[in-house]
Amino acid sequence: MGKMKAAVFVEKGRIEIQEKPIPEIGPTDALIKITTTTICGTDVHILKGEVPVQPGRTLGHEPVGVIAELGAGVHGYEIGQRILVGAVTPCGQCNFCLDGY
Repeated sequence: MGKMKAAVFVEKGRIEIQEKPIPEIGPTDALIKITTTTICGTDVHILKGEVPVQPGRTLGHEPVGVIAELGAGVHGYEIGQRILVGAVTPCGQCNFCLDGY
């Protein structure tokens, strides 16, 4: 299994870049090679200890990257495609989603 670099919460006031195993994907997943990411307000709150998370948590949920691998059940995307991973995923079923919000 290959390794990747990740921003990892260690303790209040401390985040480190660590090597972690590259996750294996399932049939509905995509593996993204991250090329750029942002620091979200949530990450800042985690660093300050205002949002409790367990040490070892990988941070960062607003990346840009390239699709490296696709699960068998993923359609409409292709390996090598550049993508943006949105932090908010619509459910597609609630009234707000059904009304286009």
